Amino acid sequence: MRRIAQLSCAALLLASALPAVAAAGFRVSVAPIWQSGAQLEHEDQANNLLLNAGYLQAQDEGWSLGLAASYQYSDWQFNDASAWRGAAPWGTVHRASVGVNLGLRIENGWQFNLTPSINYAGERDADNSEALGLGLSGSASKAITPALTLGLGIGVFDALEETRAFPYLVVNWDIDQHWRLANPLSAGPAGPAGLELSYRRDRWDVGAGGAYRSFRFRLSGDNAGAPGGIGEEQLIPVYLRFGYAPTRDSKLDVYLGAGFNSQLSTEDADGNLLTRDDLDTVPLFAIQFGGQF
Repeated sequence: MRRIAQLSCAALLLASALPAVAAAGFRVSVAPIWQSGAQLEHEDQANNLLLNAGYLQAQDEGWSLGLAASYQYSDWQFNDASAWRGAAPWGTVHRASVGVNLGLRIENGWQFNLTPSINYAGERDADNSEALGLGLSGSASKAITPALTLGLGIGVFDALEETRAFPYLVVNWDIDQHWRLANPLSAGPAGPAGLELSYRRDRWDVGAGGAYRSFRFRLSGDNAGAPGGIGEEQLIPVYLRFGYAPTRDSKLDVYLGAGFNSQLSTEDADGNLLTRDDLDTVPLFAIQFGGQF
């Protein structure tokens, strides 16, 4: 069980850590996940692959229009199902999102962003219509000085039988030529943006940050424990990031950290809680490569 937690936490970390499309052009990120190699009692595991892509085009009079898409594949294997009434809670899970980003920048330093999205989250063979949901996130920020931008945002999402709202701070502060405090995490169906303090010198940078993440997904109709129900993952990832930019438009990042307050749960089709497992703090390890064209 702990090994599953390590890999899933890393997947959630990277899914949340991919930066929002902010510069004009096409951006793509790929993030495979590896096991950290801890000594574990059970051989449970999960293999993950994360893909993100986006395109942003500047328009006239301060307007910008963009598209963003993401996909996460998670293959879960529970070899010890004793904590789940003798049956593995779920198997392979697919998550996908497609959104449109509308931005407006005006002369007095204000910037507004609005992103409606269509989201899919379901176990393999889940009812597709029951795994779809809508989302809407928006933010307003102001350039206080050329080096400091502050604002507020909110994301509202249909989280499968629930509507959830996540407020978040918008922070972009170039403290000096090397230090920066900002939220590089996109506001999406995973929850609110996070916050990261980073130090950059030449092509290298290192950062430390964290966020809160919550994912809900539809279970398949033949799920052994909760047919047609809902699975959920929650955690607080805290991490160190080591980055290197081989070229001006590409970036490689390595993440080391831990997932705190990790929790996995299942609900039946009516939303009644069936199982819940609170996991120990687990180590994280992941690699992400991205580029802009």
